[in-house]
Amino acid sequence: MRTHTRTLVLAIVAAVMFGSLPVHADGVMRPQNKSYPKDFLRHRMTSIDVTLHGQIAVTTVYQEFVNEWHLATDAVYSFPLPAGARATEFLFWSNDTLYRAPLKVKEQAPNPGTGEGGIDAQLTNYLGTNAIRVLLAGINPGETQRVILKYISLCRYDGGRIEYRYPLDTDIFLTYPLDELSLSVQVNATDDITAINLAGMQDPRIVQVDARHATVTAHQSKVYLTGDLSLSYTAPTAVLGHDLYASRTPTRGGHFVLMLKSPSPADSIVALPKNIVFMIDRSGVATGAPFQLARESILNCLTLLKEQDKFNVIGFNSSLTTFRPRSVQATAGARDSARAFLNALTISGYSSLGPSLQAALNLFTADSMNQAMIVFSDGLSLSFPSLVKTWNSTGVALFPVAISASPGVVRLETMAYENFGFPMFLLPTDPVISEVRWLFDQVSSPLIKDTRMEMGPNAFDLYPRQLRTVYAGSRFYLTGRYSVPGTTGLTIGGQSASGPTVYSAMLTFPADSTSSNFVESLWAKEKIDNLERQIALSGATDSLKQLLINISLSYGIRCMYTAYVADKSQPMTAVEETAVSLASFTAAATGNGIALSWDIRNVRGVREIHVYRADRVDGAYRRINHEPLGTAAFLDPDGRRNSWYRLEIVTVAGERILSDPVSAAGDAVPVRTELLQNYPNPFNPSTSIGYQIAGPGRIPVRIVVYDALGREVRTLIDESQTQGTYRANWDGRNGNGFDVAAGMYICRLIAGATVSARTMVLLR
Repeated sequence: MRTHTRTLVLAIVAAVMFGSLPVHADGVMRPQNKSYPKDFLRHRMTSIDVTLHGQIAVTTVYQEFVNEWHLATDAVYSFPLPAGARATEFLFWSNDTLYRAPLKVKEQAPNPGTGEGGIDAQLTNYLGTNAIRVLLAGINPGETQRVILKYISLCRYDGGRIEYRYPLDTDIFLTYPLDELSLSVQVNATDDITAINLAGMQDPRIVQVDARHATVTAHQSKVYLTGDLSLSYTAPTAVLGHDLYASRTPTRGGHFVLMLKSPSPADSIVALPKNIVFMIDRSGVATGAPFQLARESILNCLTLLKEQDKFNVIGFNSSLTTFRPRSVQATAGARDSARAFLNALTISGYSSLGPSLQAALNLFTADSMNQAMIVFSDGLSLSFPSLVKTWNSTGVALFPVAISASPGVVRLETMAYENFGFPMFLLPTDPVISEVRWLFDQVSSPLIKDTRMEMGPNAFDLYPRQLRTVYAGSRFYLTGRYSVPGTTGLTIGGQSASGPTVYSAMLTFPADSTSSNFVESLWAKEKIDNLERQIALSGATDSLKQLLINISLSYGIRCMYTAYVADKSQPMTAVEETAVSLASFTAAATGNGIALSWDIRNVRGVREIHVYRADRVDGAYRRINHEPLGTAAFLDPDGRRNSWYRLEIVTVAGERILSDPVSAAGDAVPVRTELLQNYPNPFNPSTSIGYQIAGPGRIPVRIVVYDALGREVRTLIDESQTQGTYRANWDGRNGNGFDVAAGMYICRLIAGATVSARTMVLLR
């Protein structure tokens, strides 16, 4: 393998869902039996569990629906995922047995409506283009149908504030209140948190456990779902920096997410001057609200320009109408004249976006200014979006804004992502002017232009798109894969207001780590997005289709050719009872060396066992067995009392289980404080919950079990403990000694400044 570095265009994109077809609602369940007396099964409760890793959100939704009829019925569960999100798992109950719905190569359950009117048409419009739909068969009379949906998404970033949204506006369908609504959010910030806010639920409990970690819980009974839930936290970045999340397993290899963080605009930040052009569709397709809102948005942005900036305004239909032949300085007089030009524009003719873009891009010249263009268009007349890149010889960043219920999403996404920008999709009923103001703010303070990145050949298969400018107050991310673990350099260079500038850092890709395994889903999401765009624009070749299906099935993320199927072929009880786990691993010094022993549950699922040794707990671990081990013990004749060991288990399914470091003195020393996943899970009637305490001295430790509504069920541990690995048992009873109902429960560890949570499922 060649070891020299390569130069890449900085393939990073603002880590938000910059544009999105709006979504409006929570999950619903539509009965298939036409004689069912109501439009939907009664939605009884929703429990939302979220973990935020910086801007990356991992959401688990638990919901219950009741069949109020005297007969059994099939029903389609539908959930309108946020724009850009992808589902990673779907679980459901049948007759009190929990099943995992596998992905299969087939179409989703059909959309409930044809678009021709009535409740089905409303539901089709409500679900949008990014819905998950699963057919659930044989829901018995009076039965509560329980489901769990997991998905991954990116949160919006706005000048130091990260916003997570969950769709709850269902009042068009639900005329009654939910019995229960609960929320639990674990915030893991990468900069110090200065504020946390929750809108959409009453009386939230917000606990900031340390500078960068917080928990937010809320619970309501008898609540009407009339507005979305929004949680935001403010964690501004002071200087240009980065976050790296990485994960590596033997079956899938290494994956990573690199988040480039720029400081928010401030008086001390010297931004590059910019040339920004506003392009507005004035053809017949923009008649009414699209044209009026686009014009009002541009008028608002004109007031935000600085005098050192340049700008222009272009109206287009089948030809161009320009404010000036070339961009001009943003003086007060020029902006006043531009307002008059905008107000004089009228609707006429037909739209021809492609030729209009080509002509508009020819008006730009290469100079020292950062160049961008905000294009208001539905994109439907752009026949060949890939051609735009060939016209864009001066590297203008393109930001299309579609104010439409049915825009050309793929065309505008392709145009934007291949030309250093991102799209924004809005409905006329959305707050268009403020949304476009947010977009303008994102690109108003360019810090580094003509950006390039150097990274070794270890990183490959990079997504999502290209961006040539680093803007103040924005965040950008790159997701990809890596070949081998180790440390590599990252260099980002470009032109700033003071001349050439370079940002350098070292990136460490771990050898064995699953603590950030959500990055696998994020990479797969971007890969699937990219492949589906290629197919939508160029058609499906056999190789493209098969690659897309393989990625979907391998990573468990639905694509256009796959669907979650509730066929009851994978009961979770059977899956978990055959799961391999490491119960214990110890090391002890003897006269002949270091004796290692271990206890593995369900050894029939083990393919190989390996032992690794290092000179210190955080040192480089090297494998010391030459042949795979098949017993429960191993003697290391070359070990010393200051040696450290790790045990690796490779299952027949190819999964890797890696133990924590164990010293030859017989002490297992955790490297971090955390709550481990309970075993078994799901469980009936009891489960064992492991946890680790790291660091010197005694610290207060509490382990508390909560139900899906956020109510405390039982405190398992409440005492001071020292460094070590511990276990707590829960027998499925509450604090009064009574059995609790089957369902999802949350176990939370509070140890000093650390808060960690895990989801548990109790079967009855």
